Amino acid sequence: MKILKNVAVGFLIITIAVVITFVMRLYFFKFDKKLTKEQKTVIEEYLNNLDSSGLAESMTFMSTHYFGNRYNNDKLEVYVWVMFSEYDTSNGSFKEYSGYSIPHVVTVNTKDGKFEITGSTIPKDGSYYSKSIKSMFPLTIRIQVSNFYNTKEYKNLLKEHDKLIKVYENYTKESE
Repeated sequence: MKILKNVAVGFLIITIAVVITFVMRLYFFKFDKKLTKEQKTVIEEYLNNLDSSGLAESMTFMSTHYFGNRYNNDKLEVYVWVMFSEYDTSNGSFKEYSGYSIPHVVTVNTKDGKFEITGSTIPKDGSYYSKSIKSMFPLTIRIQVSNFYNTKEYKNLLKEHDKLIKVYENYTKESE
């Protein structure tokens, strides 16, 4: 009887360890931030083309912050914050036309050594924002995304984005 009790306790301890390991792996493991420069370029070109309005004459600017990524079978989910601005440049003007600053989940097919973007997701607006953030991002990334506006990284992203716009603006003034 005592042996049966010890086996049951041992089984319970092993089961708890397996569940804890699964939960830790799912929600708390470190996310890989190591994308190659070429992979980041592919992602950024995809996002830039996705968000352009199609104005006849425009200039787009995009800055990104990568939170990390994780594999799910042959698919890679890339967690990134995107700051995007589009300026209308028709008739010699330089007027802001559209823009945003929001997190994205970019899905990439990595089967057979390919790096092929299959789609991206952004959070829903308004009262659905928090719920969609919860469903889009694992806990570790969700915490970073939720606090991103208050971080040094966000301020740096904003400075980088503004600098891109100023460089273009100064270049066009000099070439007139």
